[in-house]
Amino acid sequence: MRVFSARSRVRGREYTYWVADLRPFGLARLTRNSRESLQRAAAEALGPVTGEMESLTLKHSALRSYERSLKCCQGMRMELDTAVLRLESLLGLAKEKGCEPEEAITYWARHHDSSKYREPLSSVVTAFLQYLSGENGNSREDVAGVRSKLRRFADRFACPLASITGEQYREYFGTLSCGPRSRMNHRNEVRRLVGWARDHGFLPVDHPGVPRYAGKVKVAPKRVEVFSIQERERMLEQASELELPMVLLKAYTPLRQKEASLVEWQDIDWEMGSLVVWADRAKTRQARMIHLPSELCRRLRRLARESGRIYPHQNSYEVSPRLARKAGVSWIRNGWRCTVISHLQALLDHLGRVAEEAGTSVQKLKSNYLLPGIRPDIASAYFGLRQAEKHPLEPEYQREESLPMENVIPCEFRSA
Repeated sequence: MRVFSARSRVRGREYTYWVADLRPFGLARLTRNSRESLQRAAAEALGPVTGEMESLTLKHSALRSYERSLKCCQGMRMELDTAVLRLESLLGLAKEKGCEPEEAITYWARHHDSSKYREPLSSVVTAFLQYLSGENGNSREDVAGVRSKLRRFADRFACPLASITGEQYREYFGTLSCGPRSRMNHRNEVRRLVGWARDHGFLPVDHPGVPRYAGKVKVAPKRVEVFSIQERERMLEQASELELPMVLLKAYTPLRQKEASLVEWQDIDWEMGSLVVWADRAKTRQARMIHLPSELCRRLRRLARESGRIYPHQNSYEVSPRLARKAGVSWIRNGWRCTVISHLQALLDHLGRVAEEAGTSVQKLKSNYLLPGIRPDIASAYFGLRQAEKHPLEPEYQREESLPMENVIPCEFRSA
C-alpha cells in the first residue's frame, strides 16, 4: 500500500487530501470507509514498528511513521512485509546499542554479511600489504618494514583475525623479545592492521580493537647522537663516485634518506644555491626548498651532470652504514639527519626555521633529531663557513658569485 498527498482547489482555496493505492482497485481518494479499512491494514502491517496508529491524517504521526518505514525498507533493500520481520529484531538491536532504528539499519545493511570474518589472518595481512603498495602508495621500503612485523604476527595466530581475544593480544606483545620502543612500534602496526580490517569488512564495526596499554610514562626515544667533522670526512673518503653526490647531500642538508636518493640533478639551482624536494618525493607530501651551503655547492659542482638521478640505484639505505663500517665509524641511526639538524639549530637558534627546512614539526625535531649543547663556532666549522660567512638560512646571508658552469667538468661515473 502507498499513501501520498494530493492537492485540490475549491472556490479559489487549496486543500490537501490523501490518495491511497488500494490494489487491485487502483488509485482512489480516501473515504471514511476506505480510510478505516486502510488504517486496519496499516496497523496490522506496521504495528510492530510504529506502535499504535490512531489515524492517517497529517495531524497525527501515523503517515510519517509509514514514510519512515518505507525509508527503512529502502535501506534494507526489502519489501515492506519482509522488512517488518527483520525490523522487529533490529528494534531490539537499536535498544541494545542505545541508538536510533535508522542507525541500527545502517549497521545491519553494512555488516550483516559476516563471511569475511572467517578469512585467515595471513590473507588479511596480504590484502593489507597490497593496499599499502597499491592504493595507498607506500614505497617498497615502507611496505617491507610493515611486512616484517605483521608476518611475525600472522605466524603466531592461525585463526581468523576476528577470533583473537584481548588476552591473546596482551600475551603476544608481552612475549616479544625486543626493547620497549620496538614493542610499541610493533603494537602500532598491528593496531593499524586491525583498524584497516574493521573499515574493509574483515571485522565488525563494533570490534573493540587492540587493547590499549595506557601508562603514565611514555616510551622515551633513544638519545640523539651526531657525527663529528672528522667522522664525516672519513666516511666521504670511502664513497665511490656513484655514492658521493648522495652522501654529500645527506652530510650537509636535513634530507631524509628516501628524499636524497630520489633527487635529480635538474632539481638543483646552482645560481640560487637551492634544491627543490617535490611533493611526490617527500614523506609529508608537501614540496619544500632546501638551502645548500657554499661548501656543499663547491664539492657537488665537480660531480655534476646535466640530468638524471644523483644516485641511479634503487636501494640506497645500506650505503651510509657500509661507508661507516669501512671507515671504522660507529653508525648512528638517522645520523646524518640528526647531525645536520643539531648543527643548524646551534647556528640559527630558531626551531621553526630548522623544522621547516627538515620537513617536520618542531615537536618531532626536539624529540627525535636535536642534540642540544653544540657551540655555534663548531656548527659554523661543520658547514665550512669562513669568517663572517653566513649560512643560507640566516637572515643576513648574501650569496657570493657562483662558479660559472663552463668551468665545471662533469665527471664520468664508473660502473657499479
